[in-house]
Amino acid sequence: LNVGENANRVGLAQFGENVKEEFMLNTDKSKTEILSSIRSMTLRSTGERLIGNAIEYAHKNFLTSAAGSRVSEGFKQFLLVIAAGESADGIVQASRSIKQHAVTVLTAGLAKADPREMQYISSHGHNYKLVGNLQQVQQKIKSAIETWTDAPVPCMFDVVADIAFIVDQSSSIRSKNFQLVRDFLTNTIRGLDMSEENIKIAVVLYSDYPRADVHFNTFSSKTDILRYVSSMPYGRGKTYTGAALKFAKNSVFTKARGSRRHQQVQQIAVVITDGKSMDNVAPAAAELRKSGVTVFAVGIKDTKEDDLREIASYPYK
Repeated sequence: LNVGENANRVGLAQFGENVKEEFMLNTDKSKTEILSSIRSMTLRSTGERLIGNAIEYAHKNFLTSAAGSRVSEGFKQFLLVIAAGESADGIVQASRSIKQHAVTVLTAGLAKADPREMQYISSHGHNYKLVGNLQQVQQKIKSAIETWTDAPVPCMFDVVADIAFIVDQSSSIRSKNFQLVRDFLTNTIRGLDMSEENIKIAVVLYSDYPRADVHFNTFSSKTDILRYVSSMPYGRGKTYTGAALKFAKNSVFTKARGSRRHQQVQQIAVVITDGKSMDNVAPAAAELRKSGVTVFAVGIKDTKEDDLREIASYPYK
């Protein structure tokens, strides 16, 4: 990696029962000095392996402005967790929290690491095994850092909500960007408390025509919805966002399809699009908002902000 004060900044810590800082992101070491200190680093055994505690420590102590993080300037934030075995403490809360703050988490497990645990800790697609393929893993991690385009932005909703994701799958998006959409949905849904009593999810796909494979009463299991998202088809056709919003209002946010509007549960739509619609989106968006649905608009590729403003609830940002 290109390492330096004005390039990639790196920090390092060892952990067991406690966390021992080796150097922070704002270290005054050169790249050569950093590599030298890593080569001479000795193992500091400190009792049980507490991965959850280590992640929380990194979040609070490494990825901060005081420690040299430049997140406030828009710089990408990564955490690489290397573990030799199963954690003796819980990893769920710490893993959710750090990813919800737009940190991409990469995991590298040695032979005795719990594969399911490492998979849960990592951001989607960034779980690696350090067994017999060290150089390949190094290259994948380097590539993940250097080709990273945009961190999934977490959507923070109340505990009880009906959330419909309205996803543009027109051919103008391109396959690579559609995979970014899948990753965004996966990371967002993972952090939601999905159940019959709390959050329900629907998914509308659209291009020339809208359709809903998933209504609010289709899945109650988070595993099922994540499986659907991972195989969500990339489509063809043009971008008719207005028609998709009208379809969502009339055919998705309804009691028959599992909406709890009649129980005063908040109704939310998250529209993910690459921008300019082929039809008039403003009237359909206005009608959806008037019906009591709070609308978020997420732009991908080269979306113009004015196009998103036509869709989104106020405040637009």
